Amino acid sequence: MATTVLLRNKEKGKTKLGILGFSWTTFFFGLFVPLFRKDFKMFLPFFLVYLGAFYFMPYQYVEIDGMVTFQMTDDMGIYSMLSSVFYVLVNILGAFFYNNLYTKGLVKKGFYPVTVEEKHLLGSYNISVPEDFDDDDE
Repeated sequence: MATTVLLRNKEKGKTKLGILGFSWTTFFFGLFVPLFRKDFKMFLPFFLVYLGAFYFMPYQYVEIDGMVTFQMTDDMGIYSMLSSVFYVLVNILGAFFYNNLYTKGLVKKGFYPVTVEEKHLLGSYNISVPEDFDDDDE
């Protein structure tokens, strides 16, 4: 189950929600989660991994009435199975790691926890907050 942490960047005046733990959203929607969160730094690795899974699919160029199209080859059985297994493994691994990586990225961008309890919660997930953290509740 995921845990949320409120993070604030005082210089930019923005507040974001950091999420820790297993990501069911990433498990089911995979590649689209970093895109929806506008986390383009993590979207690129996800995209490249999914592109690698797509590479396993056997396509061939076919010309029909002067139009070049892609078409599956006849031996797609094993490749399709490998590609599907790869997608599932990527989604499972992504679900375990993405939320923590996303929150760690927010902390690196200057978003700090609002309370000391949230700082300790980040510490329990091995996300360190700089020493200049102040917990003044406004």
